[in-house]
Amino acid sequence: MHAMTRRSHVGWALGALVVAVALSACSGSSARTSAGGDATSPSSASSPPSATASSSSTARPTLPAGWTAVQQGRLAFALPPGFTARPEGAGMPGAAAQWTKTDAPELKIPPAVAVFVETGNVGPLEVRTKLVTQARTAELGAEPVGPATDVTVPGSTGAKAVEWRWDYDFLNDQPPVPSRQIEVVVQTGGPEQYGLLIGAPAEYLTDDVVAAFTASLAVLPEGSAA
Repeated sequence: MHAMTRRSHVGWALGALVVAVALSACSGSSARTSAGGDATSPSSASSPPSATASSSSTARPTLPAGWTAVQQGRLAFALPPGFTARPEGAGMPGAAAQWTKTDAPELKIPPAVAVFVETGNVGPLEVRTKLVTQARTAELGAEPVGPATDVTVPGSTGAKAVEWRWDYDFLNDQPPVPSRQIEVVVQTGGPEQYGLLIGAPAEYLTDDVVAAFTASLAVLPEGSAA
């Protein structure tokens, strides 16, 4: 079992995780969503497979039943059931778009998903991942569960995921909430580079949810941006 650090995090308690400083140059375009198709629920996965090189014929992965397809720029991914978009400017600073789960009042902290877009000379994937990891570790007061792992994202030139687990402390009489966050840093051959995170109480963010979320990612061909 991984050790957890008791730490309060006001931003996430409000349904917003603060963006890492490495992802500060963000796009203002809005995300596009559509209903997801049916698929067999994915099995639990403790670590994602290796990255996949870019392809001009990249298609969206098939989604689990009830999930919603989303597109931000050329990045396609999917939201679990019950997530709704936050108004522009109401989410995390620097996020191009953000969603929170609004149909589970039993969760003391609402799960959140956010996407970030970088442009310009942002550096290689390893450097971007290191900067994001350092910033998030300092912010959460918790060390990553392990080193960054490669993620298969069709159409990308590489992607890495980092995970944190910690105890969210309300600083009152409520017991701390075991929490979990996964961030995926996606590299493309185009001018836009992407970052995507999902954070939630650990009871919600199970290995099955993480596996389905990371498996839904794809970088679509040039000209298919939302």
